Amino acid sequence: MFSTFFSRLGVFFLKIVSRLPLRWLYKLSGLLYFIVYFIIRYRRDVVFTNLKNSFPEKDDAGITAVAKEYYRHLCDTMLESLVRFGRAGNDLKNIVDLSEAKKLDKYFEEGVSILMLSFHYGNWEFGKFLAAVTKHKNFQVYNPQRNRIYDSYINGLRSEYGGIPVPTKRIYKKLVECRSKNEVTLTILIADQTPLQNSKFWTIFLNQETPFFPGPGRLSTRIKNQPLLLYYFEKTGRGRYKLIIEPLVDNPSGYSENEILKIYALKIESIIKKTPQYYLWSHRRWKHKRPEGVPLQ
Repeated sequence: MFSTFFSRLGVFFLKIVSRLPLRWLYKLSGLLYFIVYFIIRYRRDVVFTNLKNSFPEKDDAGITAVAKEYYRHLCDTMLESLVRFGRAGNDLKNIVDLSEAKKLDKYFEEGVSILMLSFHYGNWEFGKFLAAVTKHKNFQVYNPQRNRIYDSYINGLRSEYGGIPVPTKRIYKKLVECRSKNEVTLTILIADQTPLQNSKFWTIFLNQETPFFPGPGRLSTRIKNQPLLLYYFEKTGRGRYKLIIEPLVDNPSGYSENEILKIYALKIESIIKKTPQYYLWSHRRWKHKRPEGVPLQ
């Protein structure tokens, strides 16, 4: 009962924040950064350990500089993700350049469905905008949260531009149904979460042994003839992002699941290394150790 009350109270607060002008939220973000980094020290041990292991060539000053930039960015993205664009002077066109979405028009015109992978970089929640600027039927794959009240609120934010949130366990069935109806789909999957320790795919990623969920490889090889693309939102300045879309695999049926995962891992690693401050370093990405008998890919 009490947890429900506080959850509803929290959602009520988030709704108020979402209606504020973005310029106010960035001022609030500065205060939030001070609290999160200096007072609460939110997962600072996790962030510094992840950065030191990923960039052993950097000295302590270099690691600290990236960490501080990361926390500033994290606070910005937390508030940006709540914003209701079109209200309080929050004009989407002034925040996000979505011109790259035009690359997807040819696929729709040819009746080709697409699988689009992303990762926790820039502002990954902005993937919801793709539904507003593409012609495909948009599916946004997600892992349901335990708190149903927050889960419902977040999915409401994700679907406000026409995207359809689909739990991970249901997406394959959903795509098969769409194919039987000749519906052209665009499926969004953020694929760099931490899987269970018994994952069968491990590779060297950011200088560390890292497991990956089999989902992207498995889905792309089971759903035939769907090109595999990578998208992300490149941060070009505070409050400024640009959608980037790059091809990964034109015909996944010609690759194994592990080959697809390896291509994905190498690509996102190269992006992270260029601007590491925009990756999600507070995530416990490397909490597992590779089981005996499982080879590195």
